[in-house]
Amino acid sequence: MITTYDLINLKIYSEIKDIIKNNEQIHILDVGSSNFSRYKNLNYKNKKITLFDIKFKKKYKIKNTKYVLGNVKNIEKYFKKNSFDIVCAIDLIEHLKKKDAYILINKLKKISKKKVILFTPNGFLYQKAEKDNPYMKHLSGFSHTDLEMKGFKTYGLLGLKVFRGEYQSLKSIFLYPLSIFSLFFTYKFLKKFDASCFAVFKKN
Repeated sequence: MITTYDLINLKIYSEIKDIIKNNEQIHILDVGSSNFSRYKNLNYKNKKITLFDIKFKKKYKIKNTKYVLGNVKNIEKYFKKNSFDIVCAIDLIEHLKKKDAYILINKLKKISKKKVILFTPNGFLYQKAEKDNPYMKHLSGFSHTDLEMKGFKTYGLLGLKVFRGEYQSLKSIFLYPLSIFSLFFTYKFLKKFDASCFAVFKKN
């Protein structure tokens, strides 16, 4: 069974490989990464990964990967302009107030040389704070139109929104086939009805 993370990662890998030329080294920043690297299965050896978050439960030893601890609201203090080929913020901006999220997006555009990749629920999705992690609470929501107005090209990745609930999990395992089938329509043409918003900003 293809999981939510599989769908997100496959799309990210596709966007990364799109800009690779002549086996050049590629440097990726994952903002709000938590304590794991989604890029360890990326089939490309010449990569360097930086994981940035406000909290890491555990730091794993992963080849060509380093951890940086910090607050996204001050991310410009940690990274210079054009210091990464690709900057990703997966399931992050919805944890900020909308005004702060837009400020962060502008900063990510400056830090990236080539692409900024975002993934967020399509619209506001209720999610409460966890006992050991208050940052898990959702504070805002973004539509495809919101991000397109910021220069992003958007896609739906999870199928119809009506099939999913908190944490973007399927409301029932029996809805899985319908959700995957609906993705053929919500990926581009009916993306406003998709549960998610995968957004790519490509710099000239």
